[in-house]
Amino acid sequence: MANWAAEIRIRAERKLGGMLKAQKDAGGMRDGGTAMKAKAQSHDETELPLKLAALGISKSMSSRAQAICHHPRY
Repeated sequence: MANWAAEIRIRAERKLGGMLKAQKDAGGMRDGGTAMKAKAQSHDETELPLKLAALGISKSMSSRAQAICHHPRY
């Protein structure tokens, strides 16, 4: 049962990594540098690209998910 749960978690993280990469490539995610520039230009947060924190995703989870996404073993 534990192995089955771990396999589901890894599959979910892999899918999340692919989704994050696709969103980033499409310009839908922002990084620290562009976020500060964009915030200076506009005060409306809804116009800005998404932040990981707004999605409830930690930086470590994002990093791990994107690494798993491109790992040939998974």
